[in-house]
Amino acid sequence: MDLSHKLRLLKEMEQADRQSAVQGRKTSGTAPQPELLEFDFPLELEIGRYPLRAFTEIDCSKLASLCGIAPITACGFRDLLFWDTETTGTGGSGALVFLVGTLCFTEEGALIRQYLLPEPAAEPEFLQRVRPALEACAALVSYNGRTFDTHALRTRCIINRQSEPEQRPQLDLIHPSRNAFKQTLADCTLKRIEREILAVRRPPDDIASALIPAQYAAWLATRDRNLLEPILEHNRYDLLSLTLLALYLTETVFRHPERLPARGMALLALKIETSGNRDQGNRLLEKAFNNSTTIKDKLQIGLLLKKRLFRSRATKELRQLLKRLYQETGMEVRAAVEWAKQLEHRDRNYPEAIRVVREAAGNTDNPELRNALTHRLERLLRKAGSN
Repeated sequence: MDLSHKLRLLKEMEQADRQSAVQGRKTSGTAPQPELLEFDFPLELEIGRYPLRAFTEIDCSKLASLCGIAPITACGFRDLLFWDTETTGTGGSGALVFLVGTLCFTEEGALIRQYLLPEPAAEPEFLQRVRPALEACAALVSYNGRTFDTHALRTRCIINRQSEPEQRPQLDLIHPSRNAFKQTLADCTLKRIEREILAVRRPPDDIASALIPAQYAAWLATRDRNLLEPILEHNRYDLLSLTLLALYLTETVFRHPERLPARGMALLALKIETSGNRDQGNRLLEKAFNNSTTIKDKLQIGLLLKKRLFRSRATKELRQLLKRLYQETGMEVRAAVEWAKQLEHRDRNYPEAIRVVREAAGNTDNPELRNALTHRLERLLRKAGSN
């Protein structure tokens, strides 16, 4: 049974419980109040390649490092809150946040809570109900949440003269995902990643994100629950896919980086280094260099690695890298210049440096590069003549 069937079965089984758990249902003579819908998913539920139980082994510090964030003190998998919003537009102060979905882990499984705005007039109370949910965690996990979801919610709080939720570290997976997959995918939307990387299959009638604002408006006008359910289900899929993406990224980068293209490994290595985990970043960068299959990638990654080795004063490893870079990139001019610098300033091997520079000058038609190489050659000849 695939995920879509399991989700639909769970929805049918919990229909009665959910209806009784809805907070502030519309009653006669009163305005609609914000709703809270809850869904429990067992740890045995398989999403794409993994059961939910696999997420209980995730290392939160590693997940944070992929986002360039320093380790979060005393943070376990139950301290993370995955979240995603649905809005009436993609920008501007007039766009309402009408649905906030969250996912957290309990002892029994994954709990999804969906906070629904039943009409614009209920927005102040809606925001008050959402705030505690976003504050009761050690860190938030999102996909473009730092740029879009957080900004949209903050804007609505300001308009309603409410304080925004207290800030929590936000592990935004959009950037590490782009680093990892942009060389192999046409685009890095969550839906594309879940289909082509995570092996998640949504039902054919899954509503497109672009249609959600109009469908929500239609529901406001008609109160036909059949118009709302596809939006709620779409949001639940986003939350479950986000959970799986977090697991896949940490497992791949820290256990099986060979699954990634070399350039993706290098970009993620820089993210990890930004988080303060310099040793892990360097190890991943070295692996990216060794796995490079094109001259362009090997050169770019090699020059990045060169900066790290120079900074750490690893002189032996630096010399080995520059020589290898020169030999394996077809005497590419930038690699030749770096090797010539090594020969000149550290090895004091002026005759060999002269040979490398002359060879590089003959391999370029760029006037600026040729001029720089000429000046370097003149200096080397003077040094060689004085010895």
